[in-house]
Amino acid sequence: MPLEEKKYDIEANNDWAKNVKGEHLFIDDAQSGRKGYFCIGCDKQMEAVIRKKNPKLTALRDWLLPMLMNEQVTVEDAYPKIENELWMVTKEDGKFIKN
Repeated sequence: MPLEEKKYDIEANNDWAKNVKGEHLFIDDAQSGRKGYFCIGCDKQMEAVIRKKNPKLTALRDWLLPMLMNEQVTVEDAYPKIENELWMVTKEDGKFIKN
């Protein structure tokens, strides 16, 4: 979504920060690391951490979610078909392991 379509919402400000100039910016558009970002509510310095998305999980979501929403499948029906595609990340080393 282009930045001009993103609006600051005071009620849900957890996706927003402000830079050293006081400009509000959407956290997805921030550079990673300590680059002068501050919490809008408390003015404490914060880090913008950009995480890479798991492409297999994204593809699985994009394939499965529309079918679930259209009631073409249920979670009970879908689980046996997708259980081999489910992955999790270990906290220790960040490697992918099979469930």
